[in-house]
Amino acid sequence: MSANSFAPILGASLAYGLYTADMKGQLPMAGWKLVYIILGVATSATGVLFLIFVPDTPAGARWLSPTDRKLAVERVRSGQQGVINHEFRWNQVKEAFKDPFVSLSYVQIWALLTE
Repeated sequence: MSANSFAPILGASLAYGLYTADMKGQLPMAGWKLVYIILGVATSATGVLFLIFVPDTPAGARWLSPTDRKLAVERVRSGQQGVINHEFRWNQVKEAFKDPFVSLSYVQIWALLTE
């Protein structure tokens, strides 16, 4: 199941339940505040779990056999993707802005923020 289809269902159900309880006066604070608090805590907890359990590189994937790890690293290398590189390169920034999707996203965000 994809989180993209599950999250709106969970969020809408939670919001409806908290809205109903808020209208009955059963909550210590406004229902919309609780929605933000609950979903924020869930998001933060998920982020921490990912930091702990999801490896940074294919070579660090504990669930793969040594052969599978080597194969994964080779696949990344064959796609000319670096496994770990913390060096900033301006040519990568230029390449990103040449991508039409990045440029359109920038225009969209600019249009939304400058009403």
